[in-house]
Amino acid sequence: MAFLESPRFEICPKFGLTWAADYAVDIVEVANGEEYRNQQWSQARRTAQLTVGPGPELVPEVQYVLRHWHVVAGRTHGFRCQDATDYKSCDTDQTPTALDQPVVFVTGVSPEGWQLTKLYTVGGSLTTSRDITKPRSPILLADNGSIKTEGSDYMVDYTSGIVTLNFSPTEPLTWGGEFDIPVRFDSELPIEVLETRLQTVTFALREIRYEAT
Repeated sequence: MAFLESPRFEICPKFGLTWAADYAVDIVEVANGEEYRNQQWSQARRTAQLTVGPGPELVPEVQYVLRHWHVVAGRTHGFRCQDATDYKSCDTDQTPTALDQPVVFVTGVSPEGWQLTKLYTVGGSLTTSRDITKPRSPILLADNGSIKTEGSDYMVDYTSGIVTLNFSPTEPLTWGGEFDIPVRFDSELPIEVLETRLQTVTFALREIRYEAT
C-alpha cells in the first residue's frame, strides 16, 4: 500500500455526505449499572458515508468516483480528502489568520522541526490537541505575533505538517490555514443502474494513520 498525495479526492457539493469522529472508547457496564470507560486513542479517527445520486444528471460525478476508486485500487492506497466539518485552523465560517493555532517543537523527525497542531478548547480549561499532518498551501506563520514569509523565513512540509525555520523564534509560534485528512476507501463501490443508466453510488471513507496514537 502507499499514500498518494495526488490526486486529491474532491467531494462535490452534490454528494450526500455524513462525517463522524470516534475515539474508540471501550465501555463496560457492570451488574449495578455503573460504567467503566477506556479511551483507546488520544486523537479521534474520522469516517464518512457518501452517496452520489439518484439521477442520471449525476453521471459525471459517479464516473469521477469510479475513476478515483480504481486509481487507488479500492481500499489499497490512501489519499487526501477534506473533512467539510473541520478543515480550517479556525471555525469553518471564519477566515484563517497566522495567529489561530500553536506550532509545537517536535523531536525524532529528520530534520527536527515544528508540528502544526490544532487545539479544541471548551470553557477555557478543557483542551485537547490534534496534529495537522496534511496542510494545504499556503500556510500562514507568525512568531510572537510577527508575520513571517514562507520560503525565506520558513518551509512547510505539506506531506507531514512539519515546519522548518530559518530564524530563531521568540515564541509563541502560531499558524493559520486549511488542511486535509489522509483517508482510504472503506467499502466496495456498488453502483446502481436503472435502464442502462447510472443512478447512484454509495461508499465510505476512513481516516488512516501511520503510527499508533
